[in-house]
Amino acid sequence: MESSDIKFSVSHLAAQAVVFAVVERARALGVPRSVAVLDASGVVMALCRMAGAPLVSSEVAQGKAFTALFGPSPPSEVLPPGWPG
Repeated sequence: MESSDIKFSVSHLAAQAVVFAVVERARALGVPRSVAVLDASGVVMALCRMAGAPLVSSEVAQGKAFTALFGPSPPSEVLPPGWPG
């Protein structure tokens, strides 16, 4: 089994903690973002679109999270660092 085949479950509290950390970092940088956290099955556990983030960014965040979970390549190979969304 390859390391990319290992899936971890996440509790709703852990998902909310991830969202909180991302929102705090984005706020510190002054860049509104959307963040999505999925469970191992690809179901959204937590989602947040910050005020000022593009309306479509919540859908983009979910898509990126899904790709990170099930995609053939790591996200760093799909999009350049700092790509908006």
